[in-house]
Amino acid sequence: MKNRIVATALCALGLCGLLAGCGTQAPTTTTSGAPTAQDQANAKDAGTKGDEAKGEDTPSKTEQPATAQDLPEDSVLAYFNDEGLAKLAEDMAAGKVPKKCEALYDQMGGLPVVTITNEDEIRQMYDYVRNIRVLAKSDMSMTDAYHFVSFELQDGTSVGLRFEGAGNLVRSDTNYYVDGDAALWAKVRELQGASHNEAHTHEIVINDKEDLVVSCPTSAAAGETVFVQTKEVLDVQTVVLANGEKVTTSHGMTFEFTMPDEPVEVRVYTEEYPFGGGS
Repeated sequence: MKNRIVATALCALGLCGLLAGCGTQAPTTTTSGAPTAQDQANAKDAGTKGDEAKGEDTPSKTEQPATAQDLPEDSVLAYFNDEGLAKLAEDMAAGKVPKKCEALYDQMGGLPVVTITNEDEIRQMYDYVRNIRVLAKSDMSMTDAYHFVSFELQDGTSVGLRFEGAGNLVRSDTNYYVDGDAALWAKVRELQGASHNEAHTHEIVINDKEDLVVSCPTSAAAGETVFVQTKEVLDVQTVVLANGEKVTTSHGMTFEFTMPDEPVEVRVYTEEYPFGGGS
């Protein structure tokens, strides 16, 4: 009797071992060796759970930063095969934001150069520049409008572009028509306006004993163009002095000068024409 009980127990233990072994076997396959539908479903579920476990650590392709090689061929940063411009693009692609950006929209010397040190604003200026497209060589040249934009890179070198008026890029002795720079100049003008409003203004004192002045501002900021409009007087010439220096630029009876970084006395008077000449 005792032997029968022992034999029964051993048989039961053997059966349990067999069932446990079946539980650890690989998924069954069809006779062709291909995974069954249930195997494919299990694999898909495992892959989904694995992706969920990765979470945000796996960036999508669209999140990768742009590189210098991503620039369009006609971008002003890539068109000329310029080492400095290429370095600017490579630095930006690597997240090395320049130390500062300087820009000028030149209006006969009446507007200030703006300096930008905020990283977000520098990135914005870079985006404006990279979107400028080179069209063709230009035979246009100007002598009274010299715009520019430049970047000081983290290694201390400076990279920039010069323009003779909007839409006309200067490269050594050759100019090029460009497109897409309007947004850049609009931003520069906005910054220049803000800088101008913050500039310290100086007083203008009018010395007009003959009552000749029709209009003249009583103050102006350094670099601003000051207009002095005077009455027309026959047979004599009108003279306008700014801090003792004769104002030679005039349009009819309107004289203009650039405000210095100091107060100005504007003196207006008449005198006879030299050699007996008249008006």
